Amino acid sequence: MLNVFKNTIKSWMGNTPLTYSAAAAYFAVFSLPGLMIIVVSITTFFLDETLVRSHIQNYVGQFMGQEVATSIEHIIDRARLKSTGFVTLILGASILLFGATGLFNQLKTTFNAVWHVHPKSEKTFLRLVVNRAVSLGVAVMVGFLLLISMYLSAGLKIFANWLIAHVPDLGFLKIMELGVSFLMISLLFTMIFKILPNVKIQIKYAFAGGVVSSFLFMLGELGFAKAIATFAPESMFGAAGSIVLLMIWVTYGCTILQFGAEFIKALMAHHEEEIRYSRFVKTRTML
Repeated sequence: MLNVFKNTIKSWMGNTPLTYSAAAAYFAVFSLPGLMIIVVSITTFFLDETLVRSHIQNYVGQFMGQEVATSIEHIIDRARLKSTGFVTLILGASILLFGATGLFNQLKTTFNAVWHVHPKSEKTFLRLVVNRAVSLGVAVMVGFLLLISMYLSAGLKIFANWLIAHVPDLGFLKIMELGVSFLMISLLFTMIFKILPNVKIQIKYAFAGGVVSSFLFMLGELGFAKAIATFAPESMFGAAGSIVLLMIWVTYGCTILQFGAEFIKALMAHHEEEIRYSRFVKTRTML
């Protein structure tokens, strides 16, 4: 396993991770309004909207600060579609959906670079729609995972209230909460590794990459929160501070996802697994 990590780091460093991650951060700025609307729309179908938005704001505020959390709250408000006519509504919804898929479409490009594959060019409108539909599917699944996470968090709170009168030390509940977060993030990353690449990855390898990426991601959350508390970068950039912090965080997250993809590739090579490509691949270079 040590050789797997060595090969992962070597290949990851050779694939210029910051270049692809910075591009993903750029797309994330434009994807955020549509993505937030999709996530909120899915979760509020089952839960109260105030609860959902409060959950999102609390999560973001924990490691990015309340200023960024408030900015995201404003983005959700301003991205809502107004009923000003059927044509305008359809046009606005199309723009939001197209924008929401930009981040995941860039992640797909990143994974193709990891696997050294070149997909067929999008010469037809249908091909473009199919690729965007896949990215939209990932965005929808993000919403469902958030919904499950909220249900589990609510269950843990009920469990905690029941234990207060019986167990004096509830420190292990914090561990349980971290475990739930780790599981949800691992499932999200597993889904991304399974769906987005133009390589057919077995679920066991996708999950292994998801676990590794989730561990690094949660470490990053802790470090990011401490860095913000220490350096207060939002005060350096003024009104643009929220966008800068968001782009820094997305850059880190996408770098971690690229590392996870490299880990999957190294793990498959270690087990001498045959690499199978999707039918959308045009050319392949040697790994």
